[in-house]
Amino acid sequence: MKKCLQIALSCALGLAALSCAYAQGTFQNLNFEAAQLIPIPGDINGAVHFDAAFPGWTGYLGNQQATSAIPNGLPISFTYNPFIVLATPYAMQGNYMVTISGGYGYPPSPNWTPASIAQIGTIPAYAKSIKLLTNQPNVPGAGAGLVRLDGVAVQLYHLGSTANYGEMWGGDISSSAGQLRELRLFGGWTSFDDITFSPSPIPEPGGYELALFAGALLLWKRGVGAQSTNHPQHNSALRIGTPTFSLE
Repeated sequence: MKKCLQIALSCALGLAALSCAYAQGTFQNLNFEAAQLIPIPGDINGAVHFDAAFPGWTGYLGNQQATSAIPNGLPISFTYNPFIVLATPYAMQGNYMVTISGGYGYPPSPNWTPASIAQIGTIPAYAKSIKLLTNQPNVPGAGAGLVRLDGVAVQLYHLGSTANYGEMWGGDISSSAGQLRELRLFGGWTSFDDITFSPSPIPEPGGYELALFAGALLLWKRGVGAQSTNHPQHNSALRIGTPTFSLE
């Protein structure tokens, strides 16, 4: 059993390494680390130009395209207006993350104005899932439309927590692999970081399932070995190979 668990752990680490090593299609700046802070002169919030702060992304406040973002803080009007913030001190990974929230405007409107960021790109052909960090340990309604592809909400599953107070979520996007899609993130005081397209499925097999898989593989190999021992007269013609399993 100990050996099975070691094999299972190796499989899990291998899957994680594959997720990091694969290219992310034609999408860019999915970890927000390409930010350049170019101040807008005279802005009372200390805002910076959006396109330089979020290369590859387009910001939206309602139906209006965002031209600015707030670095390292909240706008003076954050209690009622939608906003997009490029956060530095508390990034869940690396140096930067994005924080997004809609609002009711001022004077308050009965209608919520959403805030979002989006980019259009080709999803990698290998992708079975999308994974990302948020500051939300509990997301109502399996994601509540936080992540959307061409306007369709991706159902999210909680995958675990990180040391920097990040919560990892993931969802199945296998039907969009190799396709041109708009990726859009919506938020209600929601932070996002470290978005990746992964070859591993969501929900992922847990440690118990991987241990069962490893145990079955080990039993299969022992069974084949026993057959070859019981029939030595066929050994010269018997070619025993380890089967190739796809973990994608």
